Amino acid sequence: MEKKRIEFIDLAKGFCILLVVFNHIHETDLMLCSSIFRMPLYFFLSGLFFKTYSGFGEFLLKKTNRLIIPFLFFFCLGATLYFVLWRWTPNLRGGIETDNVYSNIPIWFLLALFEVNIISFLLIKLAHGKTLPCMILFALAGAAGYLIECFNYNIYFFFDTALTSAPFFFAGYIVRQKTNMLQPNKYDKFWLPVTITCFSIVAATYLCYKEKIDLRANIVHYNIFAFYFAALCGIMGILTIAKRIGRLPLISYIGKYSIVLLGVHFLLLTICDIYLTPIIGKHNVLSDTIFFVIIVAASTLTIPAFKKFTPKFIAQEDLIKMPQKKA
Repeated sequence: MEKKRIEFIDLAKGFCILLVVFNHIHETDLMLCSSIFRMPLYFFLSGLFFKTYSGFGEFLLKKTNRLIIPFLFFFCLGATLYFVLWRWTPNLRGGIETDNVYSNIPIWFLLALFEVNIISFLLIKLAHGKTLPCMILFALAGAAGYLIECFNYNIYFFFDTALTSAPFFFAGYIVRQKTNMLQPNKYDKFWLPVTITCFSIVAATYLCYKEKIDLRANIVHYNIFAFYFAALCGIMGILTIAKRIGRLPLISYIGKYSIVLLGVHFLLLTICDIYLTPIIGKHNVLSDTIFFVIIVAASTLTIPAFKKFTPKFIAQEDLIKMPQKKA
């Protein structure tokens, strides 16, 4: 049986994946401001639901099924689309061959999240789960990732991004250990001042720096303390408002299967760029809103097909089974 889901978490994930989609269509100050907390939220949630496993092998296999298999699946899907566009759209061949925007860029996150989980598992085990040693180790990991960016280095396969993002995993982990945030509690009545305060801090931080945060490239041109503080405030703001609302059917559904939107929306955007831009234009409010509605609707409509035909490739079932222990 499917485990009982926490509805406001799905709603928060739905909010954020919609922000991701819209940001890829139309960059505005609001979207750039939300870049402070959009992807950190998912690292935070991974820590929030971190489970203790009997061994590293079991943990590795679980995360391979949940993250690496979908990464490879959506990578192949993007590569197939790339080939079809190149093969059947001759007038676009030059652009496709020289411009890498036709690859499935957003799935970088699945690989980075896998690495964050592995790093975090090892650090928590090293610290024996104790709060202060964990805090020190995760702070050092975050500082290492931040320093790598400061010296303009890049590490293959987003490992530098994983280091920078590891403190968000720990924040989620410690919130789950030390609070009852996931359950109704007496602090929920303060949702409005908490939300206003959190988003005010995010907005003030963005206005102070006016820089885009791009975790994919490990680009954070912020003061390290301002970045982590503002990102955590944004995360708390999203979770607080989502907890207050509880559930919005469509957005919650999208959040539940956010991995599908992550994996397909950029491919659909590529198709729209080719066939719709000459008709309705792009980079104005009306055309980009049309793009957004079409892409979200089309992505959402693919969810039932992915669930039915490829559940093992979208983290709904395990593709690689855990070996049975001999009696």
